[in-house]
Amino acid sequence: MSNMEKGAPKSGVKHKYGRIDTDYGARMFMTPAEEDGPIYMLNYMRYKEVAEYTDGDGKAISGKEADDLYNPTEVLHKFGADPVFFGDVIEQIGAQLPAWDRIGTVCYPTRKSFIEMESRKDFQEKHVHKAAGMAETFITCGLPMTDVSTGAASAKLQGTKPFVSVSAWRALETSSVAELKAALLAGVAHIEAVGGRVGAWFDVEGTIIGDGRRYDINCYNQYAEPADFHAALKAMQSDPACAMLFDNAKTDGYTVLVKPGIDKISPRP
Repeated sequence: MSNMEKGAPKSGVKHKYGRIDTDYGARMFMTPAEEDGPIYMLNYMRYKEVAEYTDGDGKAISGKEADDLYNPTEVLHKFGADPVFFGDVIEQIGAQLPAWDRIGTVCYPTRKSFIEMESRKDFQEKHVHKAAGMAETFITCGLPMTDVSTGAASAKLQGTKPFVSVSAWRALETSSVAELKAALLAGVAHIEAVGGRVGAWFDVEGTIIGDGRRYDINCYNQYAEPADFHAALKAMQSDPACAMLFDNAKTDGYTVLVKPGIDKISPRP
């Protein structure tokens, strides 16, 4: 019997677009109240070209349009969850498959609240649209790093609505999370050199929905324009201290550039 069968409630929705980590879900649900608290869930999303509804009503809309109908903000606010980041992907760097379409991040008041949400009737009514439109997704669950400084906004960022690079990283068996973090920290100087700024970074404690892969670190970084993002990447590629970020034998993951419609997670310029 799995941990999920022992303790956590059964999900009220079907996740055909990803595999649930039932062991991690059970740990989330069983976290003692005194140890539980806010957690940030980063969602990478890829849509179906045409939404596939199962009720036979023949909606002729795209997967992205179905996700727009899903929009669970009202439900989330009812129990204290807050969508803190949302936007369409304009570029994807490195691994190109899957080709992600949109990024969303929600801060839940507790781990348990996320698990309980899925049994709510008002959420289930919204979720039919997500189920119809989503082809693939993964959701990492992270806690803010307290030892990474965002620094001051550069003159280039002042008065802008920054582009944000969003990365999900994992260290492979040939490396360690500590080495991965060191390589990412070595890249900060290159981000700042082009007028960018470190945003929010997170230690990932689990991937609740995905394809079975775990992730270790999520990074959100700000740039005034896409050209600055590319200039920082080029400098990192030439820096031996950042080399493992570009070594497929040592790291895995995705980096996308987003023009956010909602960004409550990054520091303001």
